[in-house]
Amino acid sequence: MATGQIANVCVPSIMHSGTRFVLNQVLRGYKDQNLEHPEPKYPFSLYRCHITPDAIQKLIPFMDMYPSIVPMRHPARIAKSFRDRGLSYEDYLSQWHALMELSLVYEFVYFHIDLPSIIPYCGRAAKLLGVRQLKVDRNKKYTDHFNIDAPLEGNMDWVDEQILEFYWETI
Repeated sequence: MATGQIANVCVPSIMHSGTRFVLNQVLRGYKDQNLEHPEPKYPFSLYRCHITPDAIQKLIPFMDMYPSIVPMRHPARIAKSFRDRGLSYEDYLSQWHALMELSLVYEFVYFHIDLPSIIPYCGRAAKLLGVRQLKVDRNKKYTDHFNIDAPLEGNMDWVDEQILEFYWETI
């Protein structure tokens, strides 16, 4: 870790939005911190959860103290992941709308993993974390796992106008 680097960071995320990519590629070296214990256990602690009603309430106190990186994929790709796993449309909507509400209170750094260039997001995350540069490897393993090039057609019916507008604003 670099001198001056932010010691603790939060990762509130919508399920299937790229959380593992951000954890493994952007926040290498950070260690998971139990949300039940307020004192950081590690020099570089990571507070994370999916934006579900119960979990996010446990993360909010940490979001008041530490900066947050939010993984992001196109809403139709997230919808496809929800559908493929048998998750509900209601849970999909609930997580998006909760993120939109949180964004009115917190200043997030969004990390888009499925856009052609992730370089701007590496720069924003590096600035947030207090490092000069981030080296992120978007290798075949991650490209295949996150289905980065999945078509949007067939899943746009889950994406309402408000979600789509919010998504475009985060780019």
